[in-house]
Amino acid sequence: MRVLTQYVRDLSFENVLAQRGSGGEVQPDVTVSVNLEPKKRQTDHQYEIGMKLSVASKNKGTADTLFLLELDYAGILHVENVPE
Repeated sequence: MRVLTQYVRDLSFENVLAQRGSGGEVQPDVTVSVNLEPKKRQTDHQYEIGMKLSVASKNKGTADTLFLLELDYAGILHVENVPE
């Protein structure tokens, strides 16, 4: 296996807490979600693997959003001698 390239397709970060202020005590509750999306490319033995990462934090006491992070990251790999 060889990594041919890696790149960020999309990146978004929103710091909601900094925009409006905390207004009191903050107890963060963080949720992380990861989704992998493999795709066969037209070129023999090449695959594009996409990873979508989503991280959200809310205040436990009020359920107000503190921050949101979304990352769409991908890589193109050359893979041989591995069963489908």
